[in-house]
Amino acid sequence: EMDQQVEQMQLSKNDKVKEMQHKKGPWQAALKNSVNKIDTKFSQYMSELGCQGEVALTEGEADGEEEEEGSFKDWGIEIRVSFRENTKPQVLSARVQSGG
Repeated sequence: EMDQQVEQMQLSKNDKVKEMQHKKGPWQAALKNSVNKIDTKFSQYMSELGCQGEVALTEGEADGEEEEEGSFKDWGIEIRVSFRENTKPQVLSARVQSGG
């Protein structure tokens, strides 16, 4: 009895995970496409100013066997900039780009 319940719950969980992954694919592709468009425009604007700029989607990291990809709570947008020639863009932050 208990083993059957556990097995049924595992099957139900697997179905829900598959359903979520099926829905996530198109959503994730659209999100990446939007971020790529923003990156292109931002890079162009920064270039016009004689600087460099990049925008990227960060997705976090997987937490063990249960999770193939990072949790949505770990996702974000990362903006990297360089205001000087011959320097690699760094993550935009008050500490690095303090203006001082």
